[in-house]
Amino acid sequence: MSATRRTPLPFTCSICCDTQHGTHLKIDDAPVCHTCFRRPFELATASEEDYPAHWGTRILSAPKWQHILGPALFATYQAKETEYSCPLDQRIYCTRTDPPRRPDPCNHFMGRWRNARDCLRCEECMWYTCLRCSDSFSPSDTSAAQISIEHHCDPKREQEFENRAFNGLKLGKDYQICPNETCKRKVELSHGCNYIRCHCRTSFCFICGQLVRDGNGHWKSEGGCPRFGQPGDGRAIYDDEDRYDDNEDLTDEQRARELFHREALVMPDWQQDAQRAMDVQMRFVRQAQAEVHAEEARRRERERQRLDAQPRGFWRAWRDQRQARENEQAGQRLRRRKSNFNLRDNH
Repeated sequence: MSATRRTPLPFTCSICCDTQHGTHLKIDDAPVCHTCFRRPFELATASEEDYPAHWGTRILSAPKWQHILGPALFATYQAKETEYSCPLDQRIYCTRTDPPRRPDPCNHFMGRWRNARDCLRCEECMWYTCLRCSDSFSPSDTSAAQISIEHHCDPKREQEFENRAFNGLKLGKDYQICPNETCKRKVELSHGCNYIRCHCRTSFCFICGQLVRDGNGHWKSEGGCPRFGQPGDGRAIYDDEDRYDDNEDLTDEQRARELFHREALVMPDWQQDAQRAMDVQMRFVRQAQAEVHAEEARRRERERQRLDAQPRGFWRAWRDQRQARENEQAGQRLRRRKSNFNLRDNH
């Protein structure tokens, strides 16, 4: 008797709701396909904010699920584990650029900072990067994974470049530094409240840089920072203040009418931001138009100077050519009128 191969029963994934055939997982008695289960690992490799891979509140172990992740995703996740476990200020990345084909650096993680002139070969671009000063090299006489290259090694140069980029910017207004000692990322705030959650999952205030948590009273007007806006700004909003002074003697209808008129007199914040953006855009347009007009005037001036530098014979020849061209155009117009006149006579 020959054995018959059983066909896997179809199932519906509780995440993507697709009906599939094959093996699947059961998490909390709910079927989950392998594609959806690999998604947390893929997100963790793409962003440190989603690391480690988790399913709800449970941390997922990559070696335990290696048979589902596959060799490529498992190797990538292990490489990201090594990178994320290294403190941010000690991470060394490949800085190789090749403009114009590659204007941006390679940014492949090379390893932890060392106080030695050890150069490792990048697995992406095959260049060597110094683990002390982050300089990149391309020696053609070796293919070793690690070599020592004589060069001007200055580990403080990268920090000087970074400090120079932040010159003129104000801490707490233009940027803020994460208070986590192992992170120290510099972040900016384009819009929204002053509550910042860093990639390292540290919550802090954008204005003062202190650690904040719910219920500690950091956003109160007495001794705290505003949740929205900057201190001293007319648009600053604290948690314990009421934007409208309610009068208990007023009825609900009178209070609603007063609130409506007060809102009608004040332009909303989003309209003020849109108006300022429009003003900045129009200023840039006017500047661009002025530059175009100035460039056109400079072009006409260069053309006039070039013609003035020509000898007198050039002007005589140019005048004769222009006169001949005008005479030819006048003759064409005359012949066209005669042909039209002859056509009318024939009809």
